[in-house]
Order: sequence, then structure tokens, then C-alpha cells
Amino acid sequence: MRGLTGPPAAGMSGGGLNNGLGMPSSGAPAGLSAGSPAGTLRPALWLVVAQVLVGLLLGLAWWRLAPRPEAYWIGTTWYAPDDAGFGAAQDVQFAALTLVPGVAVGVCLAAWSGRPRPLVRLGLALMGACLGSGAVWLVGAGLSGGLGGAPETTGVAVTAPVTLSSPGVVLLWPVLATLVPALILSIRALFTDRP
Repeated sequence: MRGLTGPPAAGMSGGGLNNGLGMPSSGAPAGLSAGSPAGTLRPALWLVVAQVLVGLLLGLAWWRLAPRPEAYWIGTTWYAPDDAGFGAAQDVQFAALTLVPGVAVGVCLAAWSGRPRPLVRLGLALMGACLGSGAVWLVGAGLSGGLGGAPETTGVAVTAPVTLSSPGVVLLWPVLATLVPALILSIRALFTDRP
């Protein structure tokens, strides 16, 4: 019968258009395909979440590992007679803990250099780096009592909290996340053979 041999209905094709339901032949929604904006930015969004989680874990490590000698609150700062440089040691340890994730984020950005929306990826990575570094500081200082301001009693020896004597150390993670990919891409361009 000729009525059964007509052209395919709209939304159907032999190569896998879609059964008229907006679904590609693979069964995945068209809006969530790998080439869509959400699909291209999904790794960068996961990187933001990963940096925050790493920051929380590093905050715990900083709280546990940073030197905390017996100290006195004098004026506007802590003073430890037996360890005068403990504040600098806490800063160095914070920098050491945040150095590795900062470099790792920079390497990821360099690896994604050929993908679409590089500025959006960079912005998301930097947002995650700032959140991660802030999480390290908030967790470490918060658990040790370093966010409560001046203690109620002065001149009494107590265990010094975990604090940053140089607040600019917090920027190390995002700065590395910016400089490392720039350095990698510059070296790559320098050694790439050009016609």
C-alpha cells in the first residue's frame, strides 16, 4: 500500500535525528551536549568546587601543623619569648600549603588553553582560587581562635592562635593560578616550530 511508504515524519531521520522529542540519537538532551556552553564550562565549574574542598582540607592541615607556642598578647600582637619568629613560620607554612594547588590550577588552565571561552575559564579558576585560599585561612584561624580579635586577658601566657602576620600571603594561590599558565604558554610558544 502506498500510504505506508511516504517520507519520514518531522523530527525523524534514518541517521538519528530524534523521534520528535528533542532527543538526539545518543539519548542525551541537545542542550547538554559536549559542545554547549554548559558542557564546555563544566570542567571549570568542577575546578571551582574542587578548590574550595581542597582549601577546607588544607585549613585543617594548617591548624594542626602550624607552630603554636605559649605567647602573650601585648598591645596589638602576639609575643612568644621562646619562639619570636612563630608568626613568620605560620605564614611560610600557609604559603607552602597553598603553593601546590595554585600551580595545579595553573597547569589545568594551560591544558585548556585551546578550548572555547578562555576568559570565562580563567575567571572561574581565579574565583575558586580565592575561595580556596580564603577557606584555608578561615578554617585554620577559626579553629584555633584566631578570628576572635584581642583576648579578654592580657599579659597571660596562652597557646597562640594560627594567624597570618602578612595577610598578602592569601593571594599566593590565585597569583600562581594566573602566572603559571602564562609561563607555560609562553614557553610553549617559544619552542613551537612555526612555518
